Amino acid sequence: MAVEDSGEKFSAEGEYGLKHGPIERRSCTDVLFLLLFIGFWCGMWAVSINAYTKGDPTRLTHLYDSNGTACGTSYQSDYPYLYLPYTFDVTRGFCVSACPTQAADSNTKCNSDVCSSSDLLPGYASKVVYGRVCAPTNMTSEINNNLDTESLTNWLGDLHNSWEVVIIIAAIALATAFVFMILIYYCAGVIAWLCILGVVASLAAIGYFCIYRARLINNGDIVGSSTNANVLTALSYVFYGLSGVSVLLVLCMFNRIRLAIAIMKAAALFIGDVKSTLLVPPCMFLASAAFYTYWIITTLYIVSSGDVHKSATSVFSTVELDRSTQKSFIYFIFGLLWSNSFLVALNHFIIASACAIWYFSPWEPTQSAFKVSDRPVSKSVYRAFRYHLGSLAFGSLIIAIVQAVRLTLAYVQKQMKGKIANNKCVKVAFCMVDCCLACFERFLKFLSKNAYIQMAITGKKFCAAAKDAFLLIVRNAARFAAVNAIGSAFMFLGAALISVFPTLIGYIILTSASKYQDLLTSPIFPAVVGFTFAFVIARCFMSVYGMAADTILQCFAIDEEMNEHKGKTGGSSAQHAPEVLRTFLASHGGDEKGCCR
Repeated sequence: MAVEDSGEKFSAEGEYGLKHGPIERRSCTDVLFLLLFIGFWCGMWAVSINAYTKGDPTRLTHLYDSNGTACGTSYQSDYPYLYLPYTFDVTRGFCVSACPTQAADSNTKCNSDVCSSSDLLPGYASKVVYGRVCAPTNMTSEINNNLDTESLTNWLGDLHNSWEVVIIIAAIALATAFVFMILIYYCAGVIAWLCILGVVASLAAIGYFCIYRARLINNGDIVGSSTNANVLTALSYVFYGLSGVSVLLVLCMFNRIRLAIAIMKAAALFIGDVKSTLLVPPCMFLASAAFYTYWIITTLYIVSSGDVHKSATSVFSTVELDRSTQKSFIYFIFGLLWSNSFLVALNHFIIASACAIWYFSPWEPTQSAFKVSDRPVSKSVYRAFRYHLGSLAFGSLIIAIVQAVRLTLAYVQKQMKGKIANNKCVKVAFCMVDCCLACFERFLKFLSKNAYIQMAITGKKFCAAAKDAFLLIVRNAARFAAVNAIGSAFMFLGAALISVFPTLIGYIILTSASKYQDLLTSPIFPAVVGFTFAFVIARCFMSVYGMAADTILQCFAIDEEMNEHKGKTGGSSAQHAPEVLRTFLASHGGDEKGCCR
């Protein structure tokens, strides 16, 4: 079967006809998996309530005396500080009411049931460190210096004195992001071809460098064996070959690359028209932050509900989990994987749905832009929660299972580390299995993301959408390859520009403005905080941009297939393409298939 005939093509009519864009009349999909997801979360709440009842995270932070009793608890409640008479001999430690200020301090008391005054000898002058342990007075400054506790105060002070610069960095990052979208729209071709030229030139340059070094070795100008010279010569041929193959691929896929550039421009146009999509990633980030906070706190309660006792080799606690607690812990870890994948899927679906609505929106011939339908983002959120939560739960469950298998494999490998230390065959086997699982996970994430795009367009269930997406990709393999390659380059450049450039400006302000030279101990921490804000802004823009490009490509391919009877002979028939795509198609007479489909 030819690639072009792989699977049934899309139609404008019928139950899943896309004559008027994404399907409006939808039904709930994969309800069984939604019920399973809700049931799983009910189980997580049950585990949480049980952990909150039995656990106490403060037990994990207690220090223990020689008898295994936690200082400041139970019958030691009046003796909150741990004192080691022989400095750091952890085998002899006692809970005391106050740290001795001098050797043989009579004011220092311990619980008479477990120690006597003689046990505290010879003693030494000490001071409370971190509110829990008595450290020798002559060592407290060294401890503080080693732990650099003063740095935290300095960092916070620097941030307080330069908070306006952090805001300036964030504002510049936001402005840079919009400027980058404009640059993509007008200069995407130049940027893309410079990147391609850079790759080809880099491969050729590496080849030249290798052959140049080989000649220097052969001429005796630098030290090296003949074997090294031969290896460098062989590598030069390899890189020259890769450079030549790259040139052939570029020539063969010239029009595919130009189509990819047009799609990059269209993605920038979408973000400009539907700016509210930029609110989706921050909302998902807040939801993720809330979930991670809940998960971390509950996990601490689960762990602390086990048997907490003194470690045999230190004054800190160790935990032994019974079988029931272990099951709760494993259940919660899988809940982390599934819920995180679900939030990612929800983010993908909402952006893809908004972009699909935008693509198929009616275009006014008298205008140069689309007439965007009302509230595409809110409509997408409604469709996600009203119809497709089950499918999102299904897709995220598959990815979570693969991730759980990889975690299990890593745990088994760690447990067997001592046994397989000298067995290279077993090590290689573990590495091969993990590599295969990692590749399989990446493939599933790629397929799931495209399945969510299909769900946003056609309203189908996850499996049917995944099948349609896969076959559509097969029928347009060269196009998807070009868009993914060009898109990755644009996303990298965008993330670097949006995060690094504003941070550099902020750093220059912090180091050159006289106002901050006397106020700051160092400009590094405020600059790092500013970079963090800029990076979050870059991620928001680039995640929307990348998903928009993938969605536009699928919409364009579907648009062609369902309107191919209206197109010119041998040409493109997309009827809903945005202006930049229509301009590209018009300049090529509708033909961009070339020799490499």
